[in-house]
Amino acid sequence: MKKLIILITMLIFSGLTFAQSVEIKDGDNETLMIVNDEGEDKSSLTIPSSTSPPDPTTNKLYNEGGTLKWSGTTLATGSSLWTLNSGNVYRSTGNVGIGTTNPLSELSVGGNGISNATIYGYTFTGAGVYGYAQSGSDINYGGYFIANGEYGRAVYGEAGNSNEAVNTGGYFKSLGSNGYGVYGVATGSSGYGVSGYADDANGVNYGVRGRTDSPNGWAGYFEGRGYFSGNVGIGTTNPIDLLHIYGGAGSSGVTFQNDVTDTAPADGLWVGYTTKAYLWNGENTALQFGTNNQTQMSITETGNVGIGTTNPSATLQVSGTTKIGTNANVVAISDIIELTGTTDATGTSNNIAYPSDWTMNNTRVLTYEIKKDDSGWDGTGRINITDSGCWYRLEPSWIVIFYSDLSSFHSKPYRIVVMKIS
Repeated sequence: MKKLIILITMLIFSGLTFAQSVEIKDGDNETLMIVNDEGEDKSSLTIPSSTSPPDPTTNKLYNEGGTLKWSGTTLATGSSLWTLNSGNVYRSTGNVGIGTTNPLSELSVGGNGISNATIYGYTFTGAGVYGYAQSGSDINYGGYFIANGEYGRAVYGEAGNSNEAVNTGGYFKSLGSNGYGVYGVATGSSGYGVSGYADDANGVNYGVRGRTDSPNGWAGYFEGRGYFSGNVGIGTTNPIDLLHIYGGAGSSGVTFQNDVTDTAPADGLWVGYTTKAYLWNGENTALQFGTNNQTQMSITETGNVGIGTTNPSATLQVSGTTKIGTNANVVAISDIIELTGTTDATGTSNNIAYPSDWTMNNTRVLTYEIKKDDSGWDGTGRINITDSGCWYRLEPSWIVIFYSDLSSFHSKPYRIVVMKIS
């Protein structure tokens, strides 16, 4: 009966014009709908509130307790929640949900979200939030995020632990030749341009991971200092030391070059291992080793080795003491030199002064020889019928060399090799 009265009433008033409103009632005089004349070609429709929905609700518009619904789905509640301003629509309070009836974020899409997020996007496949910007050669951003708090995060991504092949908390891509997939700037004195954190203590996960498919590209590129609190592996995912380099089947090593060396593979300093360990200087310069901030050993560009000297003049030159052997009576040798001169024209001896810091106690004579003629040098202990040979004696002030009082020993060259021990 109610439907019939409404239909008849609408037919009666369909061709009429009213200054105020048209109220449609049922046979019990209950208002079902009011058409309001708002003036200046504007009108509105009022549907009185009911305590329960119609049955069924399919394809029906109704007001249930102040909530406007269509086919059981809420369209609006109470007064208008949106404001129109110069073509823009906004709301000053409350959260907005798309695909959810309980938005916890200011804008929740595809799920309830979280209360401390402004925008929350969720999808089972695809992208929860997708941003794209294209503007020629200008700087543009697919997404632009700013966190102003002391511990703010401009972008926070989380990948759940599921059985899906790939989980990505955030995916960023730049199509420009000079673009950045992720560009982070920290203006604070202790902020982070980009920060990554993997919180699963047992899994193999990555706080930050980079990859490049180009042989000339960079999986990671840093300008400035870098800090790593744990072990760093190059060529290995299981570094056993602060820096662990693994070269696989080939060689592994580190090359050092600068603006003084060239940049070819053979230039600079190379430290590495193939089938042997190498410390290899590719330059025509010395290789030096030091301790206590001083050079202790040097290998010249010609291959001479100097210990205690940076300019060795022989294949091995030691400036300091040397011990040969491990016997308890082994002595430390600090110097070996040759003293030369000419015997006197008469007499049987010459006095040779000790070098500085040498004494009869730290001097050992290795050889003493006189060249009597061009046939050779005669050494100590040579005694025969015609001459008595030559010998020496270490005295407090002199090294005394003796020879026979014969013309064959007078005015002849002599040489004596002495060693200093300590």
